[in-house]
Amino acid sequence: MPADSTRPAVPGDLARRLRAGEVVVGPLIFDLATPGLAITLADAGWDFALIDLEHAPLDAPTVARFILAGRQDGLATIVKLPDLERSGVQRFLDYGAAGIQAPHVEGADEVRRLVRWSRYPPDGERGQVFGLGNTGFCAVDRDAYVREANAGILTLAMIETRRGVEQVEAILEGGPDVVFIGTGDLSSSYGVPGQMTHPIVLEAAERVLGACDARGVAVAINAEEPETARRWIERGVRMVACSSDLGMIRRQSALLLDPFADLLGPH
Repeated sequence: MPADSTRPAVPGDLARRLRAGEVVVGPLIFDLATPGLAITLADAGWDFALIDLEHAPLDAPTVARFILAGRQDGLATIVKLPDLERSGVQRFLDYGAAGIQAPHVEGADEVRRLVRWSRYPPDGERGQVFGLGNTGFCAVDRDAYVREANAGILTLAMIETRRGVEQVEAILEGGPDVVFIGTGDLSSSYGVPGQMTHPIVLEAAERVLGACDARGVAVAINAEEPETARRWIERGVRMVACSSDLGMIRRQSALLLDPFADLLGPH
């Protein structure tokens, strides 16, 4: 059948759900960005996956294949860049990412650049190319697609330093869709490395949460354990990066091996 040129193939469902006040959860991806994993995560019920290119040894074609496979099965992919650069924002959005996360944000100008590079004119300066992963390799109505993309692409500003916390109101002036609280690096910035539940870290997180609540901006956070995720959700966090590809394998391996661990090894 001929392509439906009126269908705006945009991964905007995640943005719509966040704006409706829903809670969404997804794992971090550090190593196993395969199409099969993207489809498995979608089938298991995860809402999104966050590929952490600040730390992951993944190349662009690998990420592109993961994004496309997940998108076709209903899994949105957020890409965390190692640095805020226009080329990275453009490339991964053109591959079909549902959003871009900027690390170590400490001011409004960084957010404004992220937003500007993520939106097509007249709302921003995103370069225009269609028919790639961004449109699911489908022909689309250009104007309809641009409207949907500008409304549906998420921009995430990561606050993970003391200065970022102190500048949270300015950061919000930049207009991010989501503020992501990085408690791991926050703990280091406040002099208590690795202590993500230290009172000084929780106080900083509360300051960010309060500022975002006042502006109606969604907050995201990392939570390795389900119990931690639950506590943050009850506090008002609406986007949780829960566990990771390798973390889930490690946890499930322990569950599988422990029942017969006494039978392993030399006898």
